[in-house]
Amino acid sequence: MAFRSAPGGALERTTFLFRNAIDGARTRYVPGLVLAELDYFLRDERPAMRIFMEDIARGAFTYAPPALDQLPRAMKIDGRSIPPIRTYRDMLNCVFRRDF
Repeated sequence: MAFRSAPGGALERTTFLFRNAIDGARTRYVPGLVLAELDYFLRDERPAMRIFMEDIARGAFTYAPPALDQLPRAMKIDGRSIPPIRTYRDMLNCVFRRDF
Protein backbone atom coordinates (compact mmCIF):
# COMPACT_ATOMS: atom_id res chain seq x y z
CA MET A 1 0.00 0.00 0.00
CA ALA A 2 1.49 3.35 -1.01
CA PHE A 3 0.86 6.50 0.96
CA ARG A 4 0.52 9.72 -0.95
CA SER A 5 0.42 13.32 0.09
CA ALA A 6 0.26 16.53 -1.82
CA PRO A 7 3.64 18.10 -2.60
CA GLY A 8 4.76 19.80 0.58
CA GLY A 9 2.16 17.84 2.59
CA ALA A 10 2.64 16.31 6.02
CA LEU A 11 3.75 12.89 4.76
CA GLU A 12 6.30 14.39 2.38
CA ARG A 13 7.66 16.59 5.19
CA THR A 14 7.87 13.64 7.59
CA THR A 15 9.73 11.57 4.98
CA PHE A 16 12.15 14.44 4.41
CA LEU A 17 12.81 14.80 8.15
CA PHE A 18 13.23 11.04 8.57
CA ARG A 19 15.75 10.82 5.71
CA ASN A 20 17.71 13.77 7.10
CA ALA A 21 17.84 12.10 10.53
CA ILE A 22 19.03 8.82 9.02
CA ASP A 23 21.64 10.60 6.91
CA GLY A 24 22.93 12.50 9.95
CA ALA A 25 23.28 9.41 12.14
CA ARG A 26 26.37 7.23 12.39
CA THR A 27 27.20 4.77 9.65
CA ARG A 28 24.54 2.14 9.06
CA TYR A 29 25.80 -1.05 7.46
CA VAL A 30 23.69 -3.37 5.35
CA PRO A 31 25.34 -6.80 5.22
CA GLY A 32 25.10 -8.43 1.81
CA LEU A 33 23.36 -11.51 3.14
CA VAL A 34 20.79 -9.30 4.88
CA LEU A 35 20.23 -7.42 1.62
CA ALA A 36 19.31 -10.72 -0.03
CA GLU A 37 16.82 -11.44 2.77
CA LEU A 38 15.36 -7.95 2.48
CA ASP A 39 14.94 -8.43 -1.26
CA TYR A 40 12.99 -11.63 -0.59
CA PHE A 41 10.93 -9.98 2.17
CA LEU A 42 10.00 -7.12 -0.19
CA ARG A 43 9.30 -9.42 -3.16
CA ASP A 44 5.73 -8.09 -3.39
CA GLU A 45 6.78 -4.50 -2.68
CA ARG A 46 9.19 -3.76 -5.53
CA PRO A 47 8.83 0.05 -5.28
CA ALA A 48 9.97 -0.14 -1.64
CA MET A 49 13.00 -2.23 -2.64
CA ARG A 50 13.89 0.24 -5.39
CA ILE A 51 13.71 3.10 -2.88
CA PHE A 52 15.95 1.18 -0.48
CA MET A 53 18.48 0.52 -3.25
CA GLU A 54 18.43 4.21 -4.14
CA ASP A 55 19.11 4.98 -0.47
CA ILE A 56 22.16 2.69 -0.56
CA ALA A 57 23.33 4.32 -3.80
CA ARG A 58 23.05 7.83 -2.34
CA GLY A 59 25.07 6.80 0.73
CA ALA A 60 22.34 6.58 3.38
CA PHE A 61 23.57 3.04 4.12
CA THR A 62 26.91 1.34 3.61
CA TYR A 63 26.82 -1.99 1.79
CA ALA A 64 28.99 -4.60 3.48
CA PRO A 65 29.61 -7.63 1.26
CA PRO A 66 30.11 -10.92 3.09
CA ALA A 67 33.68 -11.95 3.71
CA LEU A 68 34.54 -15.32 2.24
CA ASP A 69 35.17 -16.75 5.70
CA GLN A 70 31.57 -15.92 6.71
CA LEU A 71 30.00 -18.08 4.00
CA PRO A 72 31.10 -21.50 5.37
CA ARG A 73 29.83 -20.46 8.82
CA ALA A 74 26.47 -19.49 7.30
CA MET A 75 26.23 -22.88 5.61
CA LYS A 76 27.23 -24.65 8.81
CA ILE A 77 24.50 -22.86 10.74
CA ASP A 78 22.00 -23.68 8.01
CA GLY A 79 22.94 -27.35 7.94
CA ARG A 80 23.15 -28.00 11.69
CA SER A 81 20.16 -26.11 12.95
CA ILE A 82 18.10 -28.49 15.06
CA PRO A 83 15.32 -27.62 15.58
CA PRO A 84 14.96 -26.14 12.10
CA ILE A 85 15.18 -22.39 11.63
CA ARG A 86 11.65 -21.12 11.10
CA THR A 87 11.85 -17.59 12.49
CA TYR A 88 14.45 -14.86 12.82
CA ARG A 89 14.55 -15.60 16.56
CA ASP A 90 15.53 -19.20 15.73
CA MET A 91 18.24 -17.92 13.40
CA LEU A 92 19.62 -15.51 16.00
CA ASN A 93 19.71 -18.27 18.59
CA CYS A 94 21.85 -20.36 16.22
CA VAL A 95 24.09 -17.49 15.17
CA PHE A 96 24.97 -16.50 18.72
CA ARG A 97 25.65 -20.03 19.89
CA ARG A 98 29.39 -20.56 19.62
CA ASP A 99 29.28 -24.31 19.00
CA PHE A 100 28.84 -23.72 15.28
